[in-house]
Amino acid sequence: MDDYEATLVDVSSITPTVKHFLFELDGDWSFSPGQHTVFTLDIDGEDVHRPYTMTNLSRDKNRFSVAVKRYDDGTGSVHMHGLDRGDTVSVSEPKGNLHLQNYTRDVVFLSTGTGATPMIAMLREYLERGSGTAYYLHGEKTTESRLFTSELTLLDAEHNDLNVVYSLSDESWQGREGFIQDHVDDVVDVVNEPDYYVCGVPQMVVAAKEKLLRLGVSDDQIISEGWEEDAA
Repeated sequence: MDDYEATLVDVSSITPTVKHFLFELDGDWSFSPGQHTVFTLDIDGEDVHRPYTMTNLSRDKNRFSVAVKRYDDGTGSVHMHGLDRGDTVSVSEPKGNLHLQNYTRDVVFLSTGTGATPMIAMLREYLERGSGTAYYLHGEKTTESRLFTSELTLLDAEHNDLNVVYSLSDESWQGREGFIQDHVDDVVDVVNEPDYYVCGVPQMVVAAKEKLLRLGVSDDQIISEGWEEDAA
């Protein structure tokens, strides 16, 4: 696969620990919302590889955006948060199993943390092209760490067939609390057999899959990247 040079053209903070990056490519590419690209970062003379998911749709063939959470003990994320406009990185052809499979069935996007990045892209596409009901279920530790809240509030207001639900694990508030996967059967009509797209920390993905299977959801209607079982 070919690699591309990408130039950072804009960067902004969307939570205290997450930045949103807009890059411009030296060529054109296409991808399915939900897929990711692998960044090759030159850190102290060594190549460090990190996968990040595009948060935009692929209408603009030579621009893409990613959201990256900074971990104080991280390598790639710390380097990414130190980038300035005009800096360049190398990125691979987009790939990944996480993309919309069906536009006529109801869909459930189930995520935690930066697992929201593929979900927001797939949600945007489904609201444009899909014909069913969409559920966006996201788990976070605190209210301030939730991603894309302004956009999701607007989308929720604009679309009667969208249901946005949050759950917090480390903060008491007026909404749902605990692990987001524990609320699935309270929110979603499982009988309608929607497709489930799951992304987040491996332990959550594994736990969510196990619960969905117990609820009678077919294995082929649960879509994730597929590597989480080995990392949990």
